[in-house]
Amino acid sequence: MQLALGDARSGVPVELVARDTGGTPDGAREAARSAIAAGANLVVGPLLGGEVAAVAEVARPAGVPVLSLTNNASSAVPGAHVLGMLPQNQVERLVGFATTKGARRFALVAPDDLYGQIIEDAFRASVRTAGGTIAAVQRHGADMNAISAAVKKVADGVDRIDAVLVAGNGDNLIISASFVPYYDISAKEKLVLIATVSWDDQRLRKEASLHGAHIAAPLNPRREEFLKRYRDAYKREAPLLASLGYDAAALAVAAIREGSETGMLAILNSASGFEGYDGVFRLEPDGTNRRLLPVLQFDRAGPRVVEDAPPSFERPAN
Repeated sequence: MQLALGDARSGVPVELVARDTGGTPDGAREAARSAIAAGANLVVGPLLGGEVAAVAEVARPAGVPVLSLTNNASSAVPGAHVLGMLPQNQVERLVGFATTKGARRFALVAPDDLYGQIIEDAFRASVRTAGGTIAAVQRHGADMNAISAAVKKVADGVDRIDAVLVAGNGDNLIISASFVPYYDISAKEKLVLIATVSWDDQRLRKEASLHGAHIAAPLNPRREEFLKRYRDAYKREAPLLASLGYDAAALAVAAIREGSETGMLAILNSASGFEGYDGVFRLEPDGTNRRLLPVLQFDRAGPRVVEDAPPSFERPAN
């Protein structure tokens, strides 16, 4: 965020006032009260989805927009936006891509937790919208045996499948991916799709079992530019959410500077969206977001773009 404010030196001065939520809804509520009492007219944060409602409870009556950094769509409400990359966006993009490649029969392997449920709901909706059919859905526990069994059940019916979506984060995604070729699901014969919130995990680039698999993620030259800028400024590698913090702060500055006549929400809900270091995104009036994501394929040299991000959003904002 400090990098973004440093880039915005001209025009209306914008000051960043930091408040610690303590990682709890009560702490987030008090942090919002303190910031607004100090004169804040836009809130960036909180980071955790469970804190967004508490911040919105204070900010919305005061007419203060919220740009939260979570990827939990259930936290979104009008005026309190979610900026994180939503799993729903990723799944919709991957299913749409697979459909253009001729896939009609889909399978899912996902963890048996809240993230897995979000993925399954998005998967079912996206396949239905695309006119496809669901051949299998396998949810699994966190241990290796459970993951192995889930992938094997999908592999047992692989002849009836055109594309398999493997979802997970961190270690459980790496384990799931390793069992895909182990059970003879070939990325050369079937479309293997990867959904993860940890899309920038460097292990994914090096994981041989992912060679040939596809992912929808904002891995682009602008992001590489940001990573270099962060490294030069702070002498360390940027964590995943750093670029999101930059984009949120840049958007906040634009809303504050340009929203004096039309109001900040009118700027934030622009139908054409915004281009940030994590790609082009649009904030919807209901508080969710949409992102224009390229589709990449993993190979030995790392992920490469096989289908560019759409040039614009298909539907105007309501």
